Amino acid sequence: MPPTFSDKDNKALTILVEDCILYGFSEKESMEYINKRFGKAISLSVYYTRKRNIEAGKQADQWLTYFTKTGFLVHHKQLLDSINMIQQDNFKRLVKELEKPYEIQDDLKILAIKRDIRENVKTLAELGTSTPIVSQVKKKIEELMVINNNHAE
Repeated sequence: MPPTFSDKDNKALTILVEDCILYGFSEKESMEYINKRFGKAISLSVYYTRKRNIEAGKQADQWLTYFTKTGFLVHHKQLLDSINMIQQDNFKRLVKELEKPYEIQDDLKILAIKRDIRENVKTLAELGTSTPIVSQVKKKIEELMVINNNHAE
């Protein structure tokens, strides 16, 4: 039967095993480090169980981060493609209207198309600059998460 630890001991052991992973300690070095800091010996099976759980959690986070980025990029590209398609259609409609003799051109229609083109240009510009902004926001969030994790310990 695996040993049971208090919540405080569980948290301390998890932090110690994370340290061992971070510092790249060997099995022997890890056990010495944990025993010295924890104040009592733990078995290798307890160490490896915790190590596996920690590493599995990090892999899941890495996987989720990768697919979140991929999903964002795919969605971003779809938005750009859609707006570009609408923009091309607007240009065709504008050219078609401007090719008509001046007397039968619909000024309101031309103004509406031009306004739509302007709005699409603004949207495309915003989408083009949003990637660096989103990247900076993500970086700030990650920094805050590290700070919060350090305070929680």
